[in-house]
Amino acid sequence: MGWEKLPGSLCNTVVPLEQAEHQWLVLAADGQWTQQLHGLLLGDASLAARRDFISGFTALHWAAKNGNCDMVTNIIRAAEKGGARVNVDARSHGGYTALHLADNLVCLFLGTFCSEEYQLENLL
Repeated sequence: MGWEKLPGSLCNTVVPLEQAEHQWLVLAADGQWTQQLHGLLLGDASLAARRDFISGFTALHWAAKNGNCDMVTNIIRAAEKGGARVNVDARSHGGYTALHLADNLVCLFLGTFCSEEYQLENLL
């Protein structure tokens, strides 16, 4: 099936991903911090803000969804080191921020110690 068979409005919005962007999104969706991910971010700090075109997730969304606190921290630090600011309030197409997806990782984003009681209350 070629592009010509897609509805007109969709044809005008389809934009192929650059190789680095594609690799970044695929690796980020795995929710694991790797040397490859780090290398891509060092090469282009703006990748931290790139979104999955289907879900609207950024790498922070994937890291939070997978409960990977180290990945969240590493993305923010590496991007800022490269001169890019990471928007932790970026919303997915469904309206969710990374914090919404973090389930019980409020401590990570607020930088506070959460009591066991608080964690148990928020699991429900």
